[in-house]
Amino acid sequence: MDIGFRCGSYMACRAIAAFGMCLMVQPVAAQQGGLPPVNQPIDEIPAEQVEFYRDALGNLLPVPPELIRDFNSRLLLNRQIAADSTPAPPKVFSEADLVTLEPGGRPPVARLAPGIATVINFSDATGQPWPVAGYVIGDREAFDVLHPGGVDGQQGPSHLAASPLRYAGWTNLVVTLAGQATPVVMSLVVDMAAPHYRLDVQVMELGPNASAGPALRAASPPSAGSRQMLHFVAAADLPDHVVEAVIENVGATRVWVSQGGDGDPAMWVRTRHTLLGPEWTDVLSAPNGVRIYRLDAASMLLFSVSGRTVMARVDLP
Repeated sequence: MDIGFRCGSYMACRAIAAFGMCLMVQPVAAQQGGLPPVNQPIDEIPAEQVEFYRDALGNLLPVPPELIRDFNSRLLLNRQIAADSTPAPPKVFSEADLVTLEPGGRPPVARLAPGIATVINFSDATGQPWPVAGYVIGDREAFDVLHPGGVDGQQGPSHLAASPLRYAGWTNLVVTLAGQATPVVMSLVVDMAAPHYRLDVQVMELGPNASAGPALRAASPPSAGSRQMLHFVAAADLPDHVVEAVIENVGATRVWVSQGGDGDPAMWVRTRHTLLGPEWTDVLSAPNGVRIYRLDAASMLLFSVSGRTVMARVDLP
């Protein structure tokens, strides 16, 4: 078997060499009348040269074009199946979390999945972006975190992009915000079933871009009530005792009223406008420009809309 292979290889090399020499000398010899011209039909070329050519072609390209096409189509199909076999997570989330820099605070948790880049966005108590100055990953071999600029204490974008390099595990992430001595410490957890696409981390302090106004009252450690208001930011996963009311005369505003419970019913107003009255008891400014006000239920609300005072009517349930 080995001798036959070597013999075949030798004969193939000899045929290739002979054919190559024939190609190299043919133009010159043709001019001298020793060989036929280059564009001569193949049936007019000497039989010995044609045999050398066929032997060389058979050794160099032993697979016919039909089988090559079949191989390429099967290879493409296998690659498509391999790409489609990666299951998509059953649920993905865009959520928000409140952070206090006081000792004993609960660190936020970012749920990550391989193949998904999770954006972690930081804002201050007024909802304004808080630039990231630097970060440290607990386990760099298992998690990848990117930040486009803003190192060495300089202001940069207010977000990070994180993704895991493994299919299981966790670590912590230490984030230094511009102008803030106390870093934000958070957890990174691999969660294949319910990863975050985006996580908004709102730090209950005033950042370098803090906006003045009534929202500054939210610049205090978050309470249980203010954490509940995060559900109204997304207008999802609201408590069962809360129903939405109809509001008239003002746009970009939604209102919910609580039913049942002790005391006067509470009202939550989700709006991009400034609520002038009645007096509200709590407010939360979200990074997307939305504010959530909590107040006692009222049938009339007063807003400042583009410098105008607008009276809105609420149809209480």
